[in-house]
Amino acid sequence: ESIEMSLSREVGINVYHSGPSAVALNRHYDSYDVLVLQIDGEKEWEVCIDNIEWTNITMIPGDVLYIPKGIEHAATTAAGFDSTTHATIGLPDL
Repeated sequence: ESIEMSLSREVGINVYHSGPSAVALNRHYDSYDVLVLQIDGEKEWEVCIDNIEWTNITMIPGDVLYIPKGIEHAATTAAGFDSTTHATIGLPDL
């Protein structure tokens, strides 16, 4: 609620929990900006920069990642972890 109050808009929040070596999200893009909050475990993210080059990002609990709309990305449970949890907050156009 406080995020919505701060933005004066509704936001969408999803929580993703995945097991060992699981693909949490296949490569895709969103039509809105996204904040990713890593809650538990570690997740390996692939993010496409400038629609050309893919970069890898390892997120640990407490990390936050901003992904602008239209940027392709994917997430997988990091090696050595039995499970991992992250939340995404879909931000409306401001």
